[in-house]
Amino acid sequence: MNSFVTNKLGLFILFFVFAGSCFFIVGHVRATTISPIRQTAVVDLGSSETFDLEVTNDSESTKIYLPEVDSFSIEPSTGAAIFGSEDIAVNWIEVEPNNIRLLPGRKGSFVFTVNTPKDTEPSSHYLGLFAKEQPAEGQVGVGSRIGSLLFLHVAGPVVEGLVEQRFETTKKIYKSPPVDFLLRLKNHGTIHLIPQGRLVVRGWLGEEIVSFEINSDGRKVLPGDTWEETYQISEEELGTLPGRVKADFEIYYGLSEKTIKGSSSFWYLPNWFLVFVFSPLLILFIILLLWKILKKKKSKNDYETTL
Repeated sequence: MNSFVTNKLGLFILFFVFAGSCFFIVGHVRATTISPIRQTAVVDLGSSETFDLEVTNDSESTKIYLPEVDSFSIEPSTGAAIFGSEDIAVNWIEVEPNNIRLLPGRKGSFVFTVNTPKDTEPSSHYLGLFAKEQPAEGQVGVGSRIGSLLFLHVAGPVVEGLVEQRFETTKKIYKSPPVDFLLRLKNHGTIHLIPQGRLVVRGWLGEEIVSFEINSDGRKVLPGDTWEETYQISEEELGTLPGRVKADFEIYYGLSEKTIKGSSSFWYLPNWFLVFVFSPLLILFIILLLWKILKKKKSKNDYETTL
């Protein structure tokens, strides 16, 4: 088996796993059922691929359904799908028929044909194939829609790239916990990624304070999208010792298991430490001030005695 076929098979398996873990669209809404609820395909440049969407009218009235195609992105902090994003692949799709009229209990199908251009770049596309219920005659409103997820990858060289956009605390000096570290990553490759790794927080002596698993819920980062998570250090974890606290992360991702590393730090100066440090200075300042006042008063008295 040559490397291209192996790579294509690997992409299909990766897409299948990704699709199997997504539950953004349900298959049963308001007495309408669709099948399948998710589909995955790796297509070649210049090729055409068809995808069927079977619709069942489970209601007790006749309904008319219209086809729709939409693309989605993933919200960085929750992993939820957000439809309405821009994707050129929406323009590659043709649908037949332009509507389906179904009696109660009857089934029908839309056929979505994806015509992949010859001059496009290898890339991943995340689409929703919908059946939209047309409002009944005389009614004004937006009909509900139900659909299937389509994970489409245009075959070719895959670019896997994940970069750190931000890793820092909200402040550089903390007098009291909690302390929040924000980690934000961006996918600038051509395929979705699932970052995994570990974040370790250490005190000024190098001792480990606490560690976190990165992306333990397996959220995906689509091409061009960002992923972010906030990690909080509690008062119990941080303790009472002052000093510089440093956090390091190491993340691996992709089929090639690439890694990225980063670090950030802050100063922990608890109130007791500030009192301990500044109290002697304050006492010294008061002593010097009193000494200066007394010296000035003594000089004034000596001057008056001389006169």
